[in-house]
Amino acid sequence: MRWIVAGLLLSWAGGLSAQDGDPATIARSLFERGLSLAEEERFEEAAEVFERSFEVVPRASTALNWAIVLRRLERPREALRALDEFREYADLATEPDRRDAENLRAQLRTQLVALTLSVRPARARIEVDGREEPGEGSERFLVLDPGSHLIRAFADGYLPGTLELALRAGQELREHLHLELAPRESSRRRLRRGLGFGAAAVVVLTVTIVAIALARRDSGDGLCAIDCD
Repeated sequence: MRWIVAGLLLSWAGGLSAQDGDPATIARSLFERGLSLAEEERFEEAAEVFERSFEVVPRASTALNWAIVLRRLERPREALRALDEFREYADLATEPDRRDAENLRAQLRTQLVALTLSVRPARARIEVDGREEPGEGSERFLVLDPGSHLIRAFADGYLPGTLELALRAGQELREHLHLELAPRESSRRRLRRGLGFGAAAVVVLTVTIVAIALARRDSGDGLCAIDCD
């Protein structure tokens, strides 16, 4: 795909200062550096430089080039996020850039992986490749890049759970991460359960003894404190 240079003059037009240290100057310098790196197929570096340029001065053309290099790096999820940034500034983009952005978005969607993850307990935190994923509940829907991923789950009182996946573009699958109680927590639960059963047995025994005593008293078949003769 061509690198997007259309609209670059528009992006930094409007009487912006060209002095060193001016945000527009810094952003433009980073943008041009990103283009050079992309043409040399140094896509990892180019992605970082385009991201820095966008952070300094957000521009549609910067976001679009950022998305393009992320796609070349086979990171479609991040590329879609860059295209979301593009949409915020699409009114200042050229019509060809807007068309390219929508075409790229459609292509990226076919490269993503849809993972439905069954989680227990429902309050567990989920991390994908060391980054925490938002959301809660017993079922989580994750959109991931193809490739290898390490998914981990954490919850207080439970042992951590790990899931390693090798995913293909366009794949849809279901997996589960059901955590086991930590040994100490498991022992506590067994103790609480045992105490509960013991207390219930004591109550039943007490009620039974009282009922028998009342029945004997009512029938006159009680024991004498002294000789009854």
